[in-house]
Amino acid sequence: MNELKNNLKYFPILILPLGCIGVSSAFQVISIIIALLCYFKLNIKYDYKNFFANKNIKTSFVVFFIWTCCISIADIFAKDNIMEFSEGWHYFQRILPFFLVGLFSVNNDKFFKFFWYGICIILFLIDLNVFYNFYVQGNWRPITMFNSPNKLGGFIILVLPFFIAGFYKFFSVNTVKYIAVLIFLSTIASLFISGSRGALLGLLGGYLIAIAFTTCKKYGLKRFLFTSIVLSFLILLIFYLIYSINTQFVFRDYDVERVYLWQSTIKMILDYPIFGIGGGEFKHYYISDYISPFAKENLTSPHNIFLYFLVERGIVGGGTFILLFVTQLYILYKHLFDKNKIVNIWTVAGFVSVLGMGIHGMVDTQITMRTYSLMYWLLYGLACYGIVYEEQNNG
Repeated sequence: MNELKNNLKYFPILILPLGCIGVSSAFQVISIIIALLCYFKLNIKYDYKNFFANKNIKTSFVVFFIWTCCISIADIFAKDNIMEFSEGWHYFQRILPFFLVGLFSVNNDKFFKFFWYGICIILFLIDLNVFYNFYVQGNWRPITMFNSPNKLGGFIILVLPFFIAGFYKFFSVNTVKYIAVLIFLSTIASLFISGSRGALLGLLGGYLIAIAFTTCKKYGLKRFLFTSIVLSFLILLIFYLIYSINTQFVFRDYDVERVYLWQSTIKMILDYPIFGIGGGEFKHYYISDYISPFAKENLTSPHNIFLYFLVERGIVGGGTFILLFVTQLYILYKHLFDKNKIVNIWTVAGFVSVLGMGIHGMVDTQITMRTYSLMYWLLYGLACYGIVYEEQNNG
């Protein structure tokens, strides 16, 4: 009974990932209720003061707040309607898991262990969903719970770096390591079944850059260049092997359509540079005035997250999104190592995850999906608490 009471304070962070995969937002509510019970009834103290006092947390929130406000401002001016602020508010709501990580944080390594258990659970559920669609229904590139194979791939590479970090950190736990190996293998299989080239490139590219940067910071420029060349060769080899097995996985007939699409999108940005064309207006403008005479598909988005915000919200909304992305990468990059030159695995996982989103975002707009966005902010919050935790214990 005492052990259950002692571990109850970790249950909110265990449950929270379930509230960010589209199963039910009730899991977020349950996690909050458990945390309040622990705080007021069991007198359990959480580490939220150190989380919210940290300058990296404050900077992240300020830049995020500026971006969401700019989304609303751009929509209001583009559509000349004061009521067009709602989309910025929707993006603002999705940062809730970031704050909940801070409210639930415990200055103890078990906090990260229970979070990792939660990640294992959601990956298991995702893999079951993928395998059911693939093996039982016979669907290659299945839609699954995310309504798109590309969003499935994007979601997997968002979460997988944190799973790998926890696997490395807690591998010695005999009761879970064999299950974790199976989850890892099934998740990699799910990623390939999704057929998302952008997601695979985002994961490999994220790890390539993270490994190269950590090598540079610890061993210097020569080792950085050597590591970069070796890892680049390995990535090219992987894609060559995939190409040899299935040509369509690497190159597809509609790829040239993306080039026409991006060319048209850039023209739209140049014509509406400040506030953009307005949220949700891309399809209308593209088909009526900007579609290339060589294009065959009436696409509904630019299939590039940076072009998406630039074309629909101009420099005001798109520029601040790029600022947000760069700020997050910079914060995580600064803390890849603690003061003892030891790698902070949770920060590295966050760096790979954010970078993977950006690389995948060159060919997709997955962060506009509510479920993806909730998980994105949950994981970024965990990475930021990894910084806070290291500063407290190894500072």
